[in-house]
Amino acid sequence: LVHAWPAARAALLHDRALVAAEPWRLATGSLVHWSMSPLLMDLAAFGAGAALVERRGRGQLALLCVAAAVAVGTG
Repeated sequence: LVHAWPAARAALLHDRALVAAEPWRLATGSLVHWSMSPLLMDLAAFGAGAALVERRGRGQLALLCVAAAVAVGTG
């Protein structure tokens, strides 16, 4: 969806120069993919991790989602 909507892509893309004014970019940058290959690789890795963590509870899965998004943005 973000790939098909250029305005959303521009608003969510991780841009270091804009993070201070728009901190959500730390967490939303991982939603922007420039091609299908990285998207599929990210979905496969996330799916494997999510399957393991969800067994502990949905709260743990939500924590994984937030932590992963912020970790990718700060990394």
